[in-house]
Amino acid sequence: MTDAELGTKPLRLADRTALDDAIDEHDHLLVEFYTDGCGKCKMQEPILGNVARVTDVTVAMINASHTLDLVDELEMQGVPTLVFYREGEVVEQLFGYHGTDELVGIVEDTRHRADESS
Repeated sequence: MTDAELGTKPLRLADRTALDDAIDEHDHLLVEFYTDGCGKCKMQEPILGNVARVTDVTVAMINASHTLDLVDELEMQGVPTLVFYREGEVVEQLFGYHGTDELVGIVEDTRHRADESS
């Protein structure tokens, strides 16, 4: 693993505009919706860093309280919620905490399925 890969961290998005820009800029984007004070969300953050380092998927985080319209639109059941976007479309949505191996596997499987269908 290179030094550049070791420094990879999730993007921190401030609001819906920043999220929309990230969706437009990245073909594959995994976004964690979290809230302040959520213990499982805090546990998920280093896992997202691992996913960013070992996959070629862009990983980002956004506070769900800054995107309440999207929370409703995606019918989120709680936080953390992970949403995988491919070319601007939601292709997978996961609820709750996921470990590194599990999440890397889900990301790779989802990306592979999405790439096969195009």
